[in-house]
Amino acid sequence: MNKKITLALACFITSNLYAENRAELLPEPQHKDFTNNLVGENIRKSAKTENKTVTEVSLEDLKNNPQLLERVLDKAIETNQIKLVELLLPFYIENPNHDKTLVTYAKAKIAINQGDTKKAIELYQEIINKNPDLTPTRFYLAQALLLDGNLISAREEFNKVKADKNLPKEVEVVVDKYLEQIAKQNKWKFDVNAYYIDDKNVNNSANLPPETAENCGFLQDCTITYPQGERAHGFGFGLNARKDFAIADKNYWRIASNNYGKYYWDKHNYTDITTSISTGLVHRSAKQETSVMPYVGRRMYGDSTYSKNVGINFNNARVINNNFTLFSAVDIGRQSHPDRKYLDGVDTSISNTLLYRSSPKQYFTFGLDFGQSTARDKSEEYKYGGIRTGWGRNWQREITTNLSGGILKRYYQAENFFGTKRQDDVYYGKFSIHKNNWQVFGITPQLVARYQKNDSNQKFYTYDKSQVYFDFLKNF
Repeated sequence: MNKKITLALACFITSNLYAENRAELLPEPQHKDFTNNLVGENIRKSAKTENKTVTEVSLEDLKNNPQLLERVLDKAIETNQIKLVELLLPFYIENPNHDKTLVTYAKAKIAINQGDTKKAIELYQEIINKNPDLTPTRFYLAQALLLDGNLISAREEFNKVKADKNLPKEVEVVVDKYLEQIAKQNKWKFDVNAYYIDDKNVNNSANLPPETAENCGFLQDCTITYPQGERAHGFGFGLNARKDFAIADKNYWRIASNNYGKYYWDKHNYTDITTSISTGLVHRSAKQETSVMPYVGRRMYGDSTYSKNVGINFNNARVINNNFTLFSAVDIGRQSHPDRKYLDGVDTSISNTLLYRSSPKQYFTFGLDFGQSTARDKSEEYKYGGIRTGWGRNWQREITTNLSGGILKRYYQAENFFGTKRQDDVYYGKFSIHKNNWQVFGITPQLVARYQKNDSNQKFYTYDKSQVYFDFLKNF
């Protein structure tokens, strides 16, 4: 299998799985009686100011009026003004009569804002242990548990929140949505896409012109002809399915199947379909997801099996901060070829992708790929390295564009039939555009343009091809 395609698919699946599985916080419940009882009525007691509103109070006023400071800090927590909470908290702690519960709650809010869900969970639990009837605090504890990947504990806490007989209806609706979100984590997920293919060079021919041999020997015809590009029509497709089973907090067992390929109805001997099934352990937290997935697979070419493979895949996605996420993947697999035993060997690939999200509407990716493919025939054995980059942007009117490209260099390890070691430079690029609100039955059409060029030191392996097509995608 083309290593470039394998790595690109692995990075796509890894990044999208992580994005899908990360919990999404819903809007805060909008109910006065609920938000005004986050940590207890004793926090709400404050002296009236001298006809001054919050906007008229200076920091010096707050320092000199502990009760007013408590009131403003409490309001900042309630309205999620975390920067203000961080500013006021040190001054509030200086007050020897400060409310310890309010301080703990403020620290938990700050921890959540900084992405430290583990610390926030510990702080919320500290409050709950002392005040088990504080339903609003339990609600935020459940939120933090969900963010940290503790589905079992989060579901338990949300159910305790629902058990509160005085729970406002508006809050119950939000809790139900969270429980629905948790339930979806354990359901099958499917990604499907299909597109039409009109490939003018399906056999990747160099399209070399005829040549006249210098020394014919006993041959009468000294003209050498080479295979020319063949045109084929068909469709490409991808079908990926997966299901995660929660076995313990932060730990899941995943079953997945990845299938993709190209089917040609007028050149069926070039039909190329790859299928694989994998299962393994996944560990997930707010900032990281790690998986270890053994797999088996098969590649069909025409009507026969081209290769079988068995191996193991390691994936890790790590949120560095609000802007950067690092995706890493290692794949080791043994390939066997029923009709081409000389190609049997072990494939190893390592890829790293850095995602930089410059704004909610724009991201950039930078990737490095390395690997090797061993074979019984050393002239078919190669090592490779590559770089790639991408850019995605959401524009006005719900328009999204994606542009990606890269270079991969492949170095074969022994001389082949032509007496030299083959070296390939692969250049590839892709552009896609779609409208987010253009959907029919949940199917999103996108216009795609692709280009690929294989530049080899052996002219028989040099070719290029370009395609423009509509790709239809559906996730469910």
